[in-house]
Amino acid sequence: MQAGIIGLPGCGKTTVFRALSGLPSGAESGSRGKIVRGVVKVPDPRLDDLSARYDPRKTTPAEVVFSDLPGPGHEDGSDRPRSISQRFVGDMRSVDLLVHVVRGFKCPSGEASSPVADLATLVDEMILQDLDVVEKRQARLRKGEKSSFAAEAEVLERIASTLGENRTIRQMELDPETENRLSGFAFLTLKPRLVVLGVEDDQTSAPVPAELAGITHAFVLAAKLEMELGELEPAEREDFMREMGLSSPGKDRFIRMVYSELGLVSFFTTGEDEVRAWTVKKGTTALKAAGKIHTDLERGFIRADVLGYEDLVELGDEAACRRAGRMRQEGKDYEVKDGDIMTVRFNV
Repeated sequence: MQAGIIGLPGCGKTTVFRALSGLPSGAESGSRGKIVRGVVKVPDPRLDDLSARYDPRKTTPAEVVFSDLPGPGHEDGSDRPRSISQRFVGDMRSVDLLVHVVRGFKCPSGEASSPVADLATLVDEMILQDLDVVEKRQARLRKGEKSSFAAEAEVLERIASTLGENRTIRQMELDPETENRLSGFAFLTLKPRLVVLGVEDDQTSAPVPAELAGITHAFVLAAKLEMELGELEPAEREDFMREMGLSSPGKDRFIRMVYSELGLVSFFTTGEDEVRAWTVKKGTTALKAAGKIHTDLERGFIRADVLGYEDLVELGDEAACRRAGRMRQEGKDYEVKDGDIMTVRFNV
């Protein structure tokens, strides 16, 4: 899963990226015109427990890739943001989630911040980018004038009208089939998004302002504090978090929010060689989940032996789960649940 972090100059975007990715304070950042990526291991106590139970040679957690993407800059000597560089628009379109960083602290000049206004500036730019894609596609369709594209032309007309009203495509509440047909366009305003409100260290427990909470899902993060936490040794980190009243590191809490926003679940595979966590969308079938492990498993799928993690904890081991009838045999259309431990039977 890939998340792209974007924000206006001075919003603390790069500090947020470092806090979430765990990269040190001296690392490069996207603010210098480069995209920098950080891979984060998804924390999951269930995986740790399974590793202790099976004692594998290797334990592999799921991963989230955070990318620090250059956002709108400023013309020299001007306060007016210029467009997002076309060089990076494609990278924005390729991520699964856009993370908008907005400022919850005073500007360096001392002026009060306006998170809602900062967010609107970012969204306005993305609307323009999407409108450009729509208009170019409409021009090609008009040139071809093929009746087989009538349905697409109708949807694009609705999208153009929505964007022209300065509204996002997500606000249209499209049906899943239409949304799936539009996936090839990789519209920026159709992508899931989360907003990170950067705050000062003493505001780490502050609530999301009502005016921001009313329009989007937002997460409060004292990025400098979290970045410092990430650089401490585990024992020191635990002590510091207790002093600050934090239950867990900010990046752990943020990743949980990402999973919730994207509708993701984790299933596990176990064995002597490896215990591993896999991430899939809610509703993913056993057949498609098998293909995520290896294409041969999907191609030769016979069945999946499925055991719920909670059942394993309750009964103690797989043998007890089998005796109690908790180990299930599921077919290709079974929808994988969060916490499933799955063994795929296949033949190729």
